[in-house]
Amino acid sequence: MKRNGLVDFSNKGRMIRVILSHLTMLLAVLVLVLFVIDNINDAMQFMSSRLSMWVIAIFAFAAFESAVLNVASGDFGTFRTVCSINVCLLAMIVIILFVLEMINGTPGPMSSSRVTRWIVAALALFALLSAITNIVALWDNPDKRRRRRVRSANGDEN
Repeated sequence: MKRNGLVDFSNKGRMIRVILSHLTMLLAVLVLVLFVIDNINDAMQFMSSRLSMWVIAIFAFAAFESAVLNVASGDFGTFRTVCSINVCLLAMIVIILFVLEMINGTPGPMSSSRVTRWIVAALALFALLSAITNIVALWDNPDKRRRRRVRSANGDEN
């Protein structure tokens, strides 16, 4: 099976992983920027606005889905899997806090707590690392890697 790069439209599962990884990476960068700006100027309240809550919820859901697909790929014992497991745990916490706040209808721990903001920032950082390592793993061609390993075992330089 020959693959011509990162985008392979014949494999739907792979395409979903690629799209989710890129979406997670973009939203992680957005959330980290909002977190930094919010820490510089608290009056802006970027992390506590309703729009930011929805962006963070969408980000947490995309990061959770991407991390579950990474762990399900079966590549255990790698940095990517460790990051993905951390993303799963942190994303579940953020999603639970978001749902609780939406059920109550009043500002709760998601919008008012500094600890929650740091949890969201940690989620963004781990999700960014997980997405980057996932994209690199998806880009890497296992056939080329196998041929390189066989050549190095045989002592070939080319």
